[in-house]
Parts: sequence; C-alpha cells; structure tokens
Amino acid sequence: MKSTANTPTESETFTRYYEAGHRAFQGHFPNNPILPGVFYFREIRSLLPSAMTAGSYVIKQAKFIKMVGPDTQLFYQIGQRPVADEDKTEVTAIVKNAAEETVAKIQFIVKAEG
Repeated sequence: MKSTANTPTESETFTRYYEAGHRAFQGHFPNNPILPGVFYFREIRSLLPSAMTAGSYVIKQAKFIKMVGPDTQLFYQIGQRPVADEDKTEVTAIVKNAAEETVAKIQFIVKAEG
C-alpha cells in the first residue's frame, strides 16, 4: 500500500444516542446487552458521504477499548484523507462516550466505485 498524502485530514464529529430498545442490542447479549463491534463499522459508513459507501473497503485496524451498553450517547469523530496516487480514501474514526473516554478506534481504506 502506498503512503497517505500529506494533506490535512478532513474531520467531522457526529453524535448518536442508543436507547435500550435499539436494534444493535437485540441478542448481543441477553441480560447483558453491549454494542457489537460490527455495528461501529455500519454506523461509520452510514455517516460517510454516499459516494464513499458505494465502493469496497478494507479494515486496517479496529480496537474496541470499552464496552458500550444501552442508553449511551456516543461521539464519532471521523477523519478522511486521500491515499496518494490511488483512488482511495483513508477513514479514521475515534468513538468516545459522554465522559470523553475513547471506546473504539477504527481505521479503514475506502476504494471509490468504478
């Protein structure tokens, strides 16, 4: 893989609140619901521009630092940076809870459709 360009990362923060009845907690785990790791990927991809979600992606790194239960507010800080000499974008997401504790760090490469 080629190195990323030395251009500044575009970053935006999104807020989401997950109630106890949210679909992500159904069955994961009964009597002790936690937000599944795969859900973070789906949520992050849903927050990206639609042009970026049509292509494929490769996960570079995923660290789940703290378990997240129901009735929790999360802040998704999502940065994007083009990959030099390629039609790809590096996406980095840091997910924090209301206490500003990092609960997850996720990094992946998105390939443009085509």
